[in-house]
Amino acid sequence: MLEQPRGLHAKRHRQRRWMRRGSVLVVSYFVLSILILLSIPQTMRSLSSVRLEQRFVDVRQSWQLADGAIDAVARGMLAGTIPTPTSCPTPSVITLSPTQIGAMSYTGTIEAPSCSAISPMDRTYKMTMTSTGPLGSQKTFEAMVELTHSPMRRAVFSNGSLVIGTDNEFTDSYNSTTGIVCNQVTQSPPCRGDVETHSDAPGAIQIGTQSVIAGTAFTRNGAVGSVNPSYSVSCPSPGPCIQAQPDSTATYQSKAPPARPPCLNDGIHTKSSLVTYSSPGLFTDNNYYCFDGGLAITGNNALTFQNVPQLYVGPPGLSATSDASIHWYNTNPTTVQTNNLTVSGTGGLQITGKTDWYVTGSVSLAAHGVNSGGIPNNFRLYVRPDPTHINPITGTTTDSVSISGSGNDFYGVLYAPELPVTMDLAAQLWGAVVANTFSMSGHAAHVRFDEALLNVTDLPFPTGGNGAGGIVRVRAIRSPR
Repeated sequence: MLEQPRGLHAKRHRQRRWMRRGSVLVVSYFVLSILILLSIPQTMRSLSSVRLEQRFVDVRQSWQLADGAIDAVARGMLAGTIPTPTSCPTPSVITLSPTQIGAMSYTGTIEAPSCSAISPMDRTYKMTMTSTGPLGSQKTFEAMVELTHSPMRRAVFSNGSLVIGTDNEFTDSYNSTTGIVCNQVTQSPPCRGDVETHSDAPGAIQIGTQSVIAGTAFTRNGAVGSVNPSYSVSCPSPGPCIQAQPDSTATYQSKAPPARPPCLNDGIHTKSSLVTYSSPGLFTDNNYYCFDGGLAITGNNALTFQNVPQLYVGPPGLSATSDASIHWYNTNPTTVQTNNLTVSGTGGLQITGKTDWYVTGSVSLAAHGVNSGGIPNNFRLYVRPDPTHINPITGTTTDSVSISGSGNDFYGVLYAPELPVTMDLAAQLWGAVVANTFSMSGHAAHVRFDEALLNVTDLPFPTGGNGAGGIVRVRAIRSPR
C-alpha cells in the first residue's frame, strides 16, 4: 500500500476539525434559537401583565372617581355651587359639564324626584356619573342620593311672612373665616344673602323702599310683594333671583334646652330667690350655677362668668339693664339656660369661646349687641315660647324676639322657629336667622349671612340630625356597566 503524501493527510485532518467545529456551531445556534423561542411567550406574558396591571389601576381610579363624584356633586348641590333640578310641576334633569381632575374627568346627570314624592327637607335625586381614567377606562354609577337641607343655608328663613323693611334695609353675606364681604354691585365675590319663606300667602316676602336682597328670594308661589316699587333683588347668575318652591311646606320646631345642671345646694352655687347685682360680679370656679329665682345686673357694671360649664336661670330670667354687661369667657363649649333674656342700655353680651344659649320665653336685645369675637358660630341662641304664654285656642304666643338699637351688632345664629323676630333702628345681625315670622325696619338694618356656617357640622335640622349645610345619604347604588 502506497503511503499518502504527508500534505494530503494534514489537509484532510484540518477538514475534519472544521466540520466538527461547524457542527458545534450549528448545534449552538439551534439551542440558542430554542431558548429564544421559549423566552418569547414569557416576555409577552410579562408585557401583558404590565398592561393588565395598568388597565386594572386605570379601572380602579375610574371607579373611585365615579364614586367620589356622586358625593362631590351632592355636596355642591347643598352648597349651592351646583344647580339643583326642580321637581314641580314636572321633574327636570340637569346634565353636568365635564369636570377635569388631573388626567381624569367625569360627567353625569341629576334627575329630580317627582313633585308628589318629595318632602320639604329631604329630597332624593337620581344621579348618573360616568368617569374616565387616565388610560380611557370608563365607569358609570347610578345612585339614589338623599339630600337633607339645613335652614342655616339662608340669611333669613321664616315659616311665615318675611318683611325686609321700608328704608334701605338689606341682606347680603360675608365669610367670618376670611373676613371677605360680598360685593352687591359686581357680585365678585357673589352675595348669598338668600331669604326663604314656607308661607303660601300671596306676597309672603315683602320688600320695602330702596331695600335689597343681595341673593335669591325663595317663595312657595314665586312672587315677591312690595310695599313700594323701589326695591331690588340682586343675585349672581345663573338662575332667577326670585324662585318658586311650591313643594316647600315644612315647619320647624324649637330646640329643647338641656336639663337643669346638678348645682351644689350650698347657698353659693344655688340661689332660690332673685339675685340682683349692682356692682361687678365674678364666677370662676369651674362649677355649675343655678339661679332658680332669676339673675339681674344693673348699673355700669359687668357680671363675668369664666370657665363656668353651665348656667341655669329660672323665671323671671336673666337681665342686664342700665348699661350693664354680661361677660361669658370659656375655653370649652358651654351652655346657658334661662327663662327670659333682656339686655339694654350701652352694655351687651361679650362672648369668648363656643356657647349655646337656650331661652324659654322672650328675648330683648336693645344694647350694644352680642360680640362673639366676630365668629357667629360661637354663639347660638335657641329661643322657644314659654308653654304658659301660648293661647290654647289659637296656638299663638305672647313671646317674641327683638333686636334693636343703633350700633347693635349681633354676631351669632338666632334659631327661633316658633316666635316672631323683629329687627329695627339700624340693628345688624351677622350670622343667620330662623324665625316663625321676620320683620326688619329702620335705616340700614341688615342681616349678613356668614358663609362659614355652611361648613359647620352641628347646626340643628328640623327633621333631626346634623350636617355641613345638609346631609348626604346614598340610599342605593349600582353599576350598569
